[in-house]
Amino acid sequence: MQFDYASAIAQRPSDAAVPEFYGKFTYKEAYQNGKATGAVIPDPKWAGANLVKVDLTRFKGFPPCGGQPSKTLWMHKFVAPVFEACMEEAAALGLLSELHEYNGCYVPRHMGWSPKRPLSCHSWGIAVDFDASTNPYGVSRFPISPAFVRHMEERGWIWGGRWTGSYADGMHFQFTDPIPGTKVPVWQDAKASVKKPVLPAQNRRLIIDGQVITQGRVVYHGVTIAVLEDGSAYLRPTTGEEQAGRVAQPPAPSGLSARVTLLNQAGVWEPFAGRAVYSGLMLNLDAKTGDLWIRQATPEELSRARA
Repeated sequence: MQFDYASAIAQRPSDAAVPEFYGKFTYKEAYQNGKATGAVIPDPKWAGANLVKVDLTRFKGFPPCGGQPSKTLWMHKFVAPVFEACMEEAAALGLLSELHEYNGCYVPRHMGWSPKRPLSCHSWGIAVDFDASTNPYGVSRFPISPAFVRHMEERGWIWGGRWTGSYADGMHFQFTDPIPGTKVPVWQDAKASVKKPVLPAQNRRLIIDGQVITQGRVVYHGVTIAVLEDGSAYLRPTTGEEQAGRVAQPPAPSGLSARVTLLNQAGVWEPFAGRAVYSGLMLNLDAKTGDLWIRQATPEELSRARA
């Protein structure tokens, strides 16, 4: 069965929203000889609930690690299916044999191993490194397989080789939206270019800041959200009466049963699909399950939406 990259890419968070989307956790700094090493020790409960083991021996040609055959890695449960699909296809295309070494995935640490910087995406197990010895951090030369890089970018991965200056990271791939201001190739996310129709979803769920709503109505940060019995979901700016506590059921637009529909600035109801900012909220519609994920947009996402 073909993997649904479109759905995975639609739900992929921005770099700034990684902690919220993949799960915040507490951690302790790691020390050696009284000095912070840049590594961290996450809450083991978070790791146990969010990390899964990936069998690397099933991918023909997967590169070795430290001179030894690669056997397994730990990865976030949301990203592991994407990675496995990418590796299966890369193996079938012979692209894994173009890599020389695998250098890690789940490595809880600060960016650049500097305790003064934020946590790396490796701390969530959503990034993977290849060919580090020939693609060191901060060096803008990338003797890594261009075909493999394109393969990953087409399937939603962000390549650190697109970053510039001291941030250049040609070994690195992470599953987030592109970093704002980064130039991306025309083939970025190409596997999501073919949009699938949003099917009726009578069992649709709204997940608002982690809380699940299957039917009913809620006002959330200035947006009124209603889910009807047939799976229809309607979102519009909250009225003054609703803000004052006098709530009235909004009329449902005709002809849009079982769809997610937004009221635009012109007062017209429009069907929604994919991922976008709406009235200060970030919406993610899962094309496979019909579930709609809603949270407040980050300042970075709001800025990109206005651009």
